[in-house]
Amino acid sequence: MNYFKTFEDLFFRLFYVALILSLIIFYIAFSYFNKNISKVFQIGFGLILSGLISNFCELVYFDEVAVYINFQLSSIPIFKLSDLFIFSGLVTSVSSIAWRIIRGKTSK
Repeated sequence: MNYFKTFEDLFFRLFYVALILSLIIFYIAFSYFNKNISKVFQIGFGLILSGLISNFCELVYFDEVAVYINFQLSSIPIFKLSDLFIFSGLVTSVSSIAWRIIRGKTSK
């Protein structure tokens, strides 16, 4: 079974693995140097990682990542849970960081 059809396919999969590993290493380093990470940031980061890992598993298993699921019953596309996890994790993490910056500036 040939998993890598072209060089671009191999490069894309290795890039995806590098992205997941770099985010995990970033989180470990960030939590090591910053002991008081909010739970909201941790939940958001977990959602981002779970969405990325889900997309990577889909890429390995199906050789492609679907953007949305289109049912024949309606003309409205339904987004996958992994994409919703990535988006909601980004919103949660960024809003958590912004809240800490704003709260830190106003408390002085």
